[in-house]
Amino acid sequence: MPVTEFNIIPVKGGVEDWKEQLKLLLQTLKKQDGYLRTRWGPCNENMQRLVLSIGWENVEASNAWKASSDYATVMATMKTVLQGEISSRFFCFVPFAPKVIDAAIVEVLTYHNCTDVRASLAASLMMDFSSWR
Repeated sequence: MPVTEFNIIPVKGGVEDWKEQLKLLLQTLKKQDGYLRTRWGPCNENMQRLVLSIGWENVEASNAWKASSDYATVMATMKTVLQGEISSRFFCFVPFAPKVIDAAIVEVLTYHNCTDVRASLAASLMMDFSSWR
């Protein structure tokens, strides 16, 4: 099943400080088996938090990437601009959400320790956000 992996990467400095390391990461990702696509950008609230959204054919493809020598090489380069640990989460969007992922700004809400089934959880999250503006 296709999955989206969100990585929050704490970086030092601004875009000019880490753009070459990111370029190597993105170019190397595109060569990986099971890779679908990538979206990335710094967080509006904190420009030293880089968000990398990677589409994979399945979680195993991501795991294979992280076990590869390509990953080790990229992470050795990224290490020079990291200021903390990379946080990673997997999502299966229901329904499939390419237009949302391609939006100029994407807000992600994360709920921890959810035990409800998918349909019931989705129904409980449906609300009118128009009043939040």
